[in-house]
Order: sequence, then structure tokens, then C-alpha cells
Amino acid sequence: ITQTRDNCSRGGVGLFINDNISYKILSDISIFLPHVIETLFVEIESHSTAKNKIVGIIYRPNTQPRADLDIFTTSILNILDTINNEGKHAILLGDFNIDLLKCSTHIKTNDYLDNIFSRGFAPLICRPTRVTKTTATLIDHVYTNNISHATTSGIILTDVADHFGTFHLSSEQHNN
Repeated sequence: ITQTRDNCSRGGVGLFINDNISYKILSDISIFLPHVIETLFVEIESHSTAKNKIVGIIYRPNTQPRADLDIFTTSILNILDTINNEGKHAILLGDFNIDLLKCSTHIKTNDYLDNIFSRGFAPLICRPTRVTKTTATLIDHVYTNNISHATTSGIILTDVADHFGTFHLSSEQHNN
């Protein structure tokens, strides 16, 4: 499934979901603010004793001056508050274009990350996801508010794009 807007010539976010997985799109937190944030959130139905999961894909454009970090941060925090108010487990993935490696030297990045932590979410990727001859940045993020069960997250080294791929695997026990 993809989330694009008719009035945009570029952009959009998407999720590949197996046909055997039941889900519903969460339109209240799937938002689009031009040049600020694009999201697509789904709730995946659990066929086990575990709770349903919310999965969100997020893109933050980095084109200045309109890629407003303050509006983006407020939008993400509102989404996290909505997820927490519903008591759901969630995984958020995407190209956030916020370099977490600069959290100790950039005040807005530090404040952003502090607010993510304060809402019970933790970043699962801690190494650079975009590397050039002169820079290394951690701008592709994976967050969760449930680190208590078996999960694996990581980076896929590839030269297909200018970013490395990221992934998150989560396993559940199924009652058959």
C-alpha cells in the first residue's frame, strides 16, 4: 500500500504487506504536510496472544528552508502520544533526515531524541545509514515502544541507493 497525494509530483511512502496479513490503515495518524512530513500507518492484526501492532513508515524531506524540524517533531510526538494513549505496540521506520549522530552537538536533534525517549520509544539503529567519502550520518531510523520480545534490527549494506537499507524483524508465538 502507498500513501501519495494527488497535488504532489514527487514523494510518497509505502509499505509492502503480505497478502496473508490482516491490517487496516490508520488515517488519523497517516499524515501529509507538504515539505515537512509524510506518513503511512497501519495496524496489523495479531493471530497470537500478542497485541495488534502499529507499523508506520515516515519520510521527512530535507529540502530547506521548508523542511521544518519543529513542525516535524511536533507531528511525530502527537503520533506517538496517540499510539501510547491506545496502549499499542508500534514500530516506526523511515528516512527521518535527522542525524542522530549529532544529538550531542545539535540542540534540536537532542531535544527531538529526548522527546522520543520520554514517550517510551527507543531507536534500534545506532550506526550510520548514509555514508559518503566525506560524511557518515544516521538519518534512517527504526523506533519501537516494545523491546521486551524477540526482535532483530539492522542495516543492509548496499549501493542500490545513497542510503543503506534498514530492517526490523519481530517474532511472535502463534496459537494454532
